[in-house]
Amino acid sequence: MKLADFGLARMYGTPKTRLSPEPITLWYKPPELLLGAYEYSSAADMWSVGCIFAELLLRRPFLKGKTESDISQLDTIFTVFGTPNQTNWPDYETLPLCSRGLEWNDTTPIPFDEIFTAAPKDAISLLRSILVLDPNMRFTASQCLNHPYFSNDPAPTKKENLVLSS
Repeated sequence: MKLADFGLARMYGTPKTRLSPEPITLWYKPPELLLGAYEYSSAADMWSVGCIFAELLLRRPFLKGKTESDISQLDTIFTVFGTPNQTNWPDYETLPLCSRGLEWNDTTPIPFDEIFTAAPKDAISLLRSILVLDPNMRFTASQCLNHPYFSNDPAPTKKENLVLSS
């Protein structure tokens, strides 16, 4: 089973072209794809990266829907991040499923420090920057690499000190 298609072609080859909404495994699929977007960018890949990072911190899947359906997955996402609105995702209503009248009960976001209780503050800060409902507000890979999480102590082990098994 393929975890995710990190479709960098959307950023480097054919950005904002009509694409399949099915490229990413359900638990790692961003809300814009679940809501029927056909035009998307590397922000979709960044959502998947954020889900994997969260899974590493929690040591279990972060956004595991109750059933294997897009609606169940959206319910799971909105339970954690709150229901989309004009403040947290100004143009979400233009997505195909929203324009068909699909609605959710209003929910408020759960603070990440309540979910990731053992994670350092810089890890939570990075995660908050990647896992954002509005794809236009998600950090890019370059922005992530410049985040303090990657330069704070402890420093990474130098390559020459790594034990490599054959």
